[in-house]
Amino acid sequence: MAAAPRIRYARTTRDWHGDYLRGVQEFIVTSGARRVCELGAGANPALTLEFVAEHELEYVVTDADPVELQKAPAGYEQFQVDLCARDFEPPGIFDLAFSASVAEHIAEPSFFHRNVARLLDEGGRAMHLFSTLYALPFVVNRLLPERLGDVIVQRLFRFRARDGMHAKFPAYYRWCRGPTRAQLERLEEAGFRVDEYVGLFGHFYYDSVPLIQRVEDRAAGWLVDHPTPWLTSYAFVVLTKRAQPY
Repeated sequence: MAAAPRIRYARTTRDWHGDYLRGVQEFIVTSGARRVCELGAGANPALTLEFVAEHELEYVVTDADPVELQKAPAGYEQFQVDLCARDFEPPGIFDLAFSASVAEHIAEPSFFHRNVARLLDEGGRAMHLFSTLYALPFVVNRLLPERLGDVIVQRLFRFRARDGMHAKFPAYYRWCRGPTRAQLERLEEAGFRVDEYVGLFGHFYYDSVPLIQRVEDRAAGWLVDHPTPWLTSYAFVVLTKRAQPY
């Protein structure tokens, strides 16, 4: 009988993205993973070339958008691929496939996760960090017309220009929830065992209005003590490919 996934909750830190990427690096070091694929990395590969060389990694950076891949620093092995494609062909077989802030932009998550499983050797790991519904900023982002959302984001975060290194892309938030039963079942049906699922409460979108941000911070603290998977803001999940995927 398969072990139950480890489910836990925590507060979102101001460096939540960096915390996750340090966790990916720690897993690579401790597990001995050498064949590593980053999904949807685009212009910003997470692992430095120094880290790749130090740990003698076969590190492949993928993205569906060739323009984003062209923005990446020189020296990375790249592969343009649509991870939702029905005729997906893996660029190799890997010990680890991971993504950061990619899953919320996936229009067809069932194909995405099944194709990620095809990238992995038996027993290989997948790790994903993503924004979740139903945190209010992401509900608003999901409901706003894309053109209006672009205008708002670029006014609030000028570094998110479309032709820059951190462009904004359409977000769908499909299969992007906290650790609900339905979410766990979907990932298992895609060919994985769910090892760990961490829901994070709170965000920092209200920093420009300190009073509202303090309310958000207090609510996040209360939710850690009284968690519900429906109110997470972010989540990360650690998956292992089953020996015989569905």
